[in-house]
Amino acid sequence: MGTNSKNSKTKKKKETLTRSNIIIMLIILAVVALAIWIIIDAIYASKYGKSNSNEPESVSVISTEGTAVNESAPDYSAFLTDDGLIKDLKVSDYVDLADIDSITVSAKDIEPSSEDISKALESYYQTDLLTDASLEIKDGDTVNIDYVGYVDDKAFEGGDTKGNGTQLTIGSGRYIDDFEQQLIGHKPGEDVDVNVTFPADYGKDELNGKDALFKVKINGIYDKHEPTDEYVAEKFSEVAKTYDELKTYVTDTIRSSNKETAVWKQVMADSKVKSYPEDYLKAVYANTEFLYQNEYNYYNQYAYSVSGKYQWNSIYDYYQVDEKKFNEMVDEDAKSQCDFFMIAQKIFEDRGLKLTDEDINACLKTRGYDSESLDKLYESYGKGYIYQSAIGDKVRAYVTDLAKVE
Repeated sequence: MGTNSKNSKTKKKKETLTRSNIIIMLIILAVVALAIWIIIDAIYASKYGKSNSNEPESVSVISTEGTAVNESAPDYSAFLTDDGLIKDLKVSDYVDLADIDSITVSAKDIEPSSEDISKALESYYQTDLLTDASLEIKDGDTVNIDYVGYVDDKAFEGGDTKGNGTQLTIGSGRYIDDFEQQLIGHKPGEDVDVNVTFPADYGKDELNGKDALFKVKINGIYDKHEPTDEYVAEKFSEVAKTYDELKTYVTDTIRSSNKETAVWKQVMADSKVKSYPEDYLKAVYANTEFLYQNEYNYYNQYAYSVSGKYQWNSIYDYYQVDEKKFNEMVDEDAKSQCDFFMIAQKIFEDRGLKLTDEDINACLKTRGYDSESLDKLYESYGKGYIYQSAIGDKVRAYVTDLAKVE
């Protein structure tokens, strides 16, 4: 997760952690999940016409996960009505809108590449747990294991899978010390003694710097491959009945996403935001700064949990900027969000669009939530904040449908 307005050096620096640990990050940042979701979506929507969503997965009890510092959250719905509109805003005073009825995109430009299709299909691949005792664990394999951890010959709290099994990708760096590497070469069905040492500053007095023994049972090695037609029909019947139909569905989905990206780029490029409502911009700036702060807190805590020391001395060190540049970076992203939502509101009002319950549920679903979460989300973030994001989704889809492909 990140924003494309950050400099390329920052992205390259963070990739060393994010590629193998993105799942952990998503869980640690759960306390601000909706805030990050909408802020990132707004930035991506304003610049690329699409959202940037991921689904969280579970993390083992002995993973080297840090704890994000939760700064005081801003008022997410400040200066928004419960309908998701910017309060007291005559948007035509601030926005000159592009001619959204005459947008045309090239069919060639939105056609998915074979690489994009293959990558997208991997999320639908069939995963089987292989228990063949002749197989050996290799670096990069994903395995299912159970374990019980002991320190000073006593099982310790939080170090037991209780026979429920847990997934681990060898080489991911999720587990302490060289736990993962000690499984290489072993086979399904084996019992393996794994000896590790907790970091001196692991964060738990009873474990800090302690030698530990984990008695590990290897349940199997996962094999991920193209799904059979039967598997597709069973697991993904809402979109396809065969693998060929699934390929078509994925291709069409990427093409539609590419179209939305291209269309919204034109809308943003051809529209003009003449100025910003001062109070609303301040509120969006606060939300954006909160996102950056929590991202920095997470990564630094994660680095500490792995190495026993913080990797960055300050938020400015993390983003490789000074205080002035940092404020400019946050300001740029805040204005980018304002651009998107003000233009979206202009279209929403001019065209007489209305949000339905289906729109809200679709908005939640694409970001990993369900309708049962709605009341809690309202309580935490305010109705206006969530409705504004749904308006953004609806407007992007509306304008994309208007555009022609030639």
